[in-house]
Amino acid sequence: MRQTGMTDDDIRFRTALANMRYKSCTPEDLQLLRSRIIRPHLQNGVLDSDNFRYVSIITGRNAHRDAINHFMVERFAKETGQDVHNFHSVDRWSSTGRGKSNSLRQDLRDDVASIEPVQTSNILHPELQNVVWKIPPALTDHHVGVLALCRDMPVLLKHNEATELCATNGAEAVVVDWDAHSLPGGEEVLDTLFVRLVNPPRTIHIPGLTINVVPLTPVKKRVSCLLPNDHIISLERFQVMVLQNFAMTDYASQGRTRPYNPCHLRHCRGHQSIYTALSRSSSLAGTAILDSFGDSSLTGGAAGSLRREFRELEILDEITRLHFESLGVVPFSLASPTRASIISAYQTWRGARHVPHRVDAALRWERDPFKPPSEPNKWMLVSAPPPPQKRSRMEASANDVPRKRVKLAKWAVVVTPPSPPVLHGFIWDSDNWSCAYDSLLTIMWNMYLVAGDQWLNTVTSQNALTASLLNGFALARNDLRLLEMIRNRLRDLLFSIDGTRFARRGPVTASVVDVAEQLLTSVVPYGTTRNTCSRCGLVASDVSMTSFVWTMYPSLWASPNIGHTTVSTATCMTSIAQHTLQSRCRTCTSGMVQTLNVTHEPPVIALEIFPPSAIYPTIDLSLTVQIQCNGTPHAMHLAGVVYAGFNHFTSRFIDRTDAVWFYDGASTARDCRLESTGVAPPSLDSAGRTPCLVVYETH
Repeated sequence: MRQTGMTDDDIRFRTALANMRYKSCTPEDLQLLRSRIIRPHLQNGVLDSDNFRYVSIITGRNAHRDAINHFMVERFAKETGQDVHNFHSVDRWSSTGRGKSNSLRQDLRDDVASIEPVQTSNILHPELQNVVWKIPPALTDHHVGVLALCRDMPVLLKHNEATELCATNGAEAVVVDWDAHSLPGGEEVLDTLFVRLVNPPRTIHIPGLTINVVPLTPVKKRVSCLLPNDHIISLERFQVMVLQNFAMTDYASQGRTRPYNPCHLRHCRGHQSIYTALSRSSSLAGTAILDSFGDSSLTGGAAGSLRREFRELEILDEITRLHFESLGVVPFSLASPTRASIISAYQTWRGARHVPHRVDAALRWERDPFKPPSEPNKWMLVSAPPPPQKRSRMEASANDVPRKRVKLAKWAVVVTPPSPPVLHGFIWDSDNWSCAYDSLLTIMWNMYLVAGDQWLNTVTSQNALTASLLNGFALARNDLRLLEMIRNRLRDLLFSIDGTRFARRGPVTASVVDVAEQLLTSVVPYGTTRNTCSRCGLVASDVSMTSFVWTMYPSLWASPNIGHTTVSTATCMTSIAQHTLQSRCRTCTSGMVQTLNVTHEPPVIALEIFPPSAIYPTIDLSLTVQIQCNGTPHAMHLAGVVYAGFNHFTSRFIDRTDAVWFYDGASTARDCRLESTGVAPPSLDSAGRTPCLVVYETH
């Protein structure tokens, strides 16, 4: 840690930061952090003091960084009595197209949104150039279009200008002077910007310049600009790569030690972001928290995957310590070449519940032992086979048997066996967890491909969400890359309906049943539920049935099936169609019976399945179920199963040939894996996950 203070508050601050790493802050930690909250409208003197006046504020979002910089430029110029000089970039159409990122998924999204107009020149139209200049740096790969500067203004270098001069990406500096020229329209363009480095690792002296002053020249960079209409264009931008340094992101603050550290934490994306910002402080007294922060971001424990990563690192750290401090005591097996094998060997040697004594209390696993990581796939160097050796006729052996040439008839046709079909789904968003949507939408997408637009007409006639979804499906027939855009659009709409149940950002899972209820609900009823007295026949109420999601409460189907170890979904639905309620008749106090009266054939029924319990029979999946529709049996066929467990959802799709396809966007990506082609129902297990939603459709 970077904290050097030795007061009692500084020691408590270090303890709070240590707990913050594992998202396990105590009430005392939160109280200590709240004591450093500065509210500008109540405590103006703190931020206006010399210690904090122009110190860069650490924030969690690039957009907030740009907004703070924009505001502070005007304030700095006014307080120092200077004029703001706006230095424009020189932009040209990119001749090689948009640059590719390290993420294939991001490239696919950008390809859909990008536009590359037909160009007769690399010069931008003046109207488009003015639009591009106004775009903030957060939307132009952090390469600013209009750089507003004053002398002595703090700036942040965004390019490795000269590592030998300590002018590297992320270095802090202040503006000394500049050389510039003007464009035909009167806009100023930088030729050279002179800056003085702040606290460089070593003293820099260039002949003709003062100490620690270095020149910066414009650099050509290919940038992707996000226009106000959400289109992306690729440009080649000539500009000095610096930004004003009145604010920086938590990412850019890494590696710095700051005696005075103002932080804006409200919109940080998680406890790691908050930890990064606050741990830059060298003391508690020099820390200022602007506005406030959410307690839930710092309490509740780290996510399982992150906690496992910390635990594995603690074991590796302990093994390293033993190798150097306990020579001759460590078994030879702890010299294994891979991470998985060395952790497995350590747990075999010391036991799965053994915890090194230096491990933080939030990570200890005596009561919750974890399995070692799985071995990575083994790589094998595959070389192409050597090309066949050509032999001349003179080299042909006398023992070679001449091959008879067979002349094919002109009408001969070579028939190749058809390749097996491949079904597709949605690529999982690992940043903003989407598995609750992907697992259900993959089933609906493949149902749509088989049945077309008609299969959900009963729903889409009044459900705007499902109608919009099917319109997107029609477009995705020709371009599978649109599927993720369709899903994200649906997530935006659901977030606007209920931001608590349908969180849009971060590693948060939604309920797949909640998603299904939003998509599979019609304003037009397809039946009613009636509560009737079993003795006197009193009708208590009729309720319209508009949701195609049926909740299979165990109390509805378990009583008629007492003594059975298993019960099928077909039997459960029969029990639910007519069952006894716990309520009593207000006339004769006899039991009430609820009856489902389906009047229109539903296109789909989704059954919510509760987790297995030792006191209830196990539910088996039926390939076909029947419901009574106006007194006539109506058959529905199994179309999909969604599985839940370990904060993740997977699914299986059953096509109309009863073939079972497995989908997990985190492991199979877009492809669905064919599991079986028989008539047996799919498995009740999916890597330890159990069914939570079973979908039946009308053929």
